[in-house]
Amino acid sequence: MSASSPTISFEHSIQSLGFRMTGLPKQISALTSVTLVITVLDGDGEALDCSGDTIKLYAGPVASPVAEIELVDGAASGENNNIVTFNVPKNVILEEWGAYKNTRFIVEIGNSAGNDSMRLWQDVQVITTDKSWNEDYPESKDIKESVTTIATDTELTAYPGIHRVYIDTSGGNVQATMPDPETYSTQRVILTKIDAANTATIEFIAGDTINGVDQTITMSEIGDCVELVPGTDANSWIQLVYKVFVR
Repeated sequence: MSASSPTISFEHSIQSLGFRMTGLPKQISALTSVTLVITVLDGDGEALDCSGDTIKLYAGPVASPVAEIELVDGAASGENNNIVTFNVPKNVILEEWGAYKNTRFIVEIGNSAGNDSMRLWQDVQVITTDKSWNEDYPESKDIKESVTTIATDTELTAYPGIHRVYIDTSGGNVQATMPDPETYSTQRVILTKIDAANTATIEFIAGDTINGVDQTITMSEIGDCVELVPGTDANSWIQLVYKVFVR
């Protein structure tokens, strides 16, 4: 992701380029040391040069009250400097994460100038032999997921667990209206714009707020993605940003 590369310069929109990573396993054992090796690619599937960048690995269980933590720094190598290695020490991957359906491993890459960054992630199952964690974290049991794709203006329906909403704007602008946040108690809704054309707008019921403010969320680029969770007050939502970009 070197600024000297004309194809991946930070003058371009990271998000629109569709950067991605491969290589993380589907399962990782808790409390053990492990070497994780990922390959970072740009939107065309070409090697993404990460030389000179700051690369960090974070992790935390999905749909839980447990905050993500920083695990370790990574080092870029390989002919194209797009192979990143993380040597994770013993006891860093926490056993309690095994109580949850998935743990999100996040690779954060920032340029040497410190003025632009991106986050790539993959959900992984953490394996543990200590089943007592399920008693300490009962909300992790039987987490349900549902998926909805919308291509026209839609008033969303509350679903239990995690609700993923894919917004297809290929045929025009699309507005998604959130339901009463109280119907999403202890749940999450994740909205993603899946087409480059037009605009996706997320509206809220009159009187509802997002991050304490009466506002609308607008997504203009393919891959724009936000996560919403009910706030602590009635008629309130909290927006969690999945992808962090400084444009």
